Amino acid sequence: MQCTLLYDSTFASFNKIEYMYNDLVSFEKDLKEKSTSNLIIVLKQERKYDKWQDAIDELVEMLKEELKNFEMLAKLISFDDGCALLADMLRRMVQCAFD
Repeated sequence: MQCTLLYDSTFASFNKIEYMYNDLVSFEKDLKEKSTSNLIIVLKQERKYDKWQDAIDELVEMLKEELKNFEMLAKLISFDDGCALLADMLRRMVQCAFD
């Protein structure tokens, strides 16, 4: 996979993870503020779940799948074939997310 496509795919995957994680941690605040953009709120409404936990569980599964996708993309990065900028970007993204 060429570096540009790999960069775009990795960055998109990271953004999805970031948004899903944010929706998990901000759920109670978003619920109090009557937000309609939190994915848990959207899932409960769209799937017609009776319980919030069902929507939370679905989001957690979506997050797990995207983390697997991100890990797979990260494994495709070769640190020796001119993708050094991509490797550095990936390192910074992960470091930022977990600092």
